[in-house]
Amino acid sequence: MSRTLFIHIGMHKTGTSSIQETLFRYLTVGKFVYAPMGEANHSVPMMALFCQQPQHHHIYRKKQMSLEAIKEEAKRIKTRLIDSFALNTEADYIISGEGLIRLSTVELQEMKAFFSQYFDRFFICGYVREPISYMESDFQQRIKGGLDRFVIHGPQYHNRFEKFDQVFGKEALHLWLFNPKDFMNNCVVQDFCNRLGVEIKPEQVVVSNDGLSFPAVSLLYTARRYGFDYGVGTRMMLANQRMIALLKQLKGPKLRFSGALVDSLWSEHQEDIDWIILRTGFEFKKPTNACRDCSISSEEDLLTINPLVLAEWMGLVRDELAKQKNASAKQKNASAFPVSSVELVWKPHSLSMLFTIARLEKSAGGCYWQVFRKTAARLKRRGWASAYSSLCIEYNLVLNGHVKQLIESR
Repeated sequence: MSRTLFIHIGMHKTGTSSIQETLFRYLTVGKFVYAPMGEANHSVPMMALFCQQPQHHHIYRKKQMSLEAIKEEAKRIKTRLIDSFALNTEADYIISGEGLIRLSTVELQEMKAFFSQYFDRFFICGYVREPISYMESDFQQRIKGGLDRFVIHGPQYHNRFEKFDQVFGKEALHLWLFNPKDFMNNCVVQDFCNRLGVEIKPEQVVVSNDGLSFPAVSLLYTARRYGFDYGVGTRMMLANQRMIALLKQLKGPKLRFSGALVDSLWSEHQEDIDWIILRTGFEFKKPTNACRDCSISSEEDLLTINPLVLAEWMGLVRDELAKQKNASAKQKNASAFPVSSVELVWKPHSLSMLFTIARLEKSAGGCYWQVFRKTAARLKRRGWASAYSSLCIEYNLVLNGHVKQLIESR
């Protein structure tokens, strides 16, 4: 019996997380099976299986996993897949990982050779997002991942997709325009499942919205820019996730690029844009609205933070600290409060979040003030004069100005 392997390759920022979480949760048996690799996003497991140097992948670097440990993980994943293929002999399988575009042509050929032992047909698919919209979303995602410089990456359509044409053939690669307004119920998950013939009920759709508001992106970028790096290790990754989860509560408009920046980026990536238009027939046109809400032209626009935003953020952190204090009290370990409070922001090495703790300081016996002073001294020794000055100015603003009053009245 003919079997098909559907391989969903993104692209990034096209609802991939929602698709993956939905299929991971509900597509375990039946006509279609979501490949069992232990997690919803197959990008990292597929890197372990087929990347020649997986230890250089950013996730494995942050986890501090050795090459030997990665190879052992790859063996477990491969065994799990082979056992599943043998158990579900009549099922078609789905793999989804936007990170698959990182594989080289040689690595894709190795991947094809392995899966060809179990499947007769390959159906490679992905959504293509409009250039500027993609770059805006990708820039935010990179900041969440640790980006600390004002560097905007292009969509890299050619590098992403041409190698799949070469390895699997153009007839196997299906590229769809990412335009939620045209999707069933404006839902990319339902659109994806409908295209593949997968039956998913609307109430089963898992909505995974990881976007941040412009104020939240501004705060996070300031933390990345003037703080410490993202850090390594599982605990650091969890701490970063916790910080970003709190930032999601900051409301506001989305980040947009200014007209001038749009013109510059479009010109820079014109050749790549022309390639995807020729390959797909999609009509991508440069946005002409120069007066875009909350638009940025440079790094300075991200580093200019409204005091009202600071007040709201500090209120959120204050509430989070209160929750931790209550949790510690219930565990009859009230002394853990200062430790867990500092851990909330110190573990991800996020200086702006540390500033926030300092602003809340003296009510907790001065422990946060001590952390603040040590950090300020470290900054000064390293010559980060502007960051040191900003820290002192913001701290005085909170203690003596209207921002403090806003917090107290919140």
